[in-house]
Amino acid sequence: MKRRTVALALALLPCPVIAQPVAASFQPPLDREIRYEVVETRQRQGLALVFTLDQRVRFTRDAGGYRMKVIMQSATAKAPAPIAQRFDAAFRPFVGLEIALLLSTDGKPLGLLDEAGTWSRLLAAIEALKADSTLDPAVARDIERVLAGIAALPAEARAAKLMESPLRLVGYALPPVAPGGAIESGDARQSASAMLRAVDTGALTYAIRTRKQIADSAFLTSEGELRVDRATGLLLDSSMREWVGAVDRAASAEPDARIDVKLAR
Repeated sequence: MKRRTVALALALLPCPVIAQPVAASFQPPLDREIRYEVVETRQRQGLALVFTLDQRVRFTRDAGGYRMKVIMQSATAKAPAPIAQRFDAAFRPFVGLEIALLLSTDGKPLGLLDEAGTWSRLLAAIEALKADSTLDPAVARDIERVLAGIAALPAEARAAKLMESPLRLVGYALPPVAPGGAIESGDARQSASAMLRAVDTGALTYAIRTRKQIADSAFLTSEGELRVDRATGLLLDSSMREWVGAVDRAASAEPDARIDVKLAR
């Protein structure tokens, strides 16, 4: 009788709630323009330098998933004139340049479409900028060095350069994970982790950290938070801090930049 009483008491205890893995569905709106605003803030001698990109995105169906076309509509700077002029010149070849990505059915980037043609159009825009006689000579010299470095990129690095901006908008097709759980990938040179911090009826909130080696002893480290729409899989907003330097610099230093992305619909 005593054993039956204990068994009955245990049976009446509330069952523990086991967190179930969850992920956003990737069903972006098709054949209509979506607008994102990307704001990068840097501190220089106590002054906030604010750079804003207006990105336009359009999704269409493809046999293997989706096509995502991204166009930088404008690039503006709130900064002292010399800095603003250099920013404007550096981004001018990218303004109006259509970059198309192929995505899987669940939103993972699979690669660039028409990489050769896109790169050719970028180089033509760079040559047109170099021929602009209205640029301040000092600005022109600085920008020519920057753009010459871009133009000289080896073939294997061109796709990564072209995809830098689009991946800020669609680089987060994450597999199912339970709240509080984390996904990690990469190696000593390049790594990423994502922890599902919160779940609500409309969005999933992740804590993100990435690290990429950019020189022998220097890394680009990024960490912050982003929200993904559960119904469409689209990035709703993100706020990331970036550091350039040693591996552990992010633990103690002020960030070199803060990048905020927001879906403007």
